[in-house]
Amino acid sequence: MIVLLVQTSEELKFGDKIDGGLIDAITKSRVLVVVFPKNYASSTWCLDELWQIVRYNETAKELYHVRALFYDVEPSVVRHCGGNYKKDLDKHEERGSQEVSNWKKALAKGAHLPGWDWNNIANELVPCAALHIHV
Repeated sequence: MIVLLVQTSEELKFGDKIDGGLIDAITKSRVLVVVFPKNYASSTWCLDELWQIVRYNETAKELYHVRALFYDVEPSVVRHCGGNYKKDLDKHEERGSQEVSNWKKALAKGAHLPGWDWNNIANELVPCAALHIHV
């Protein structure tokens, strides 16, 4: 899952081709947050998005900020394509996907992005949210 904070007059729809409005939204974004849940690698759409983000980040790092949020998965699992990530990537490879090597590189680079491990911040966020609600 990618959280896109964009200002655009066009509405992005789930399932849009990665070569269409989504690339435009990625390149016009100022902040991108990549949310890595444990089933992230099961989605070729998400993997394609990540590949585009990593490629753009390498060429235009100073233009925007990319952050990662690891939700119910350890960053090392994403980095090394282990656990469910390995199983899902193996399935894509069995189906004849030619992009698996690019996706593995993108996952490794995505896992090195600055960001947060949900397991480490969840306990800090809940009291903060409660404090803001009661103020």
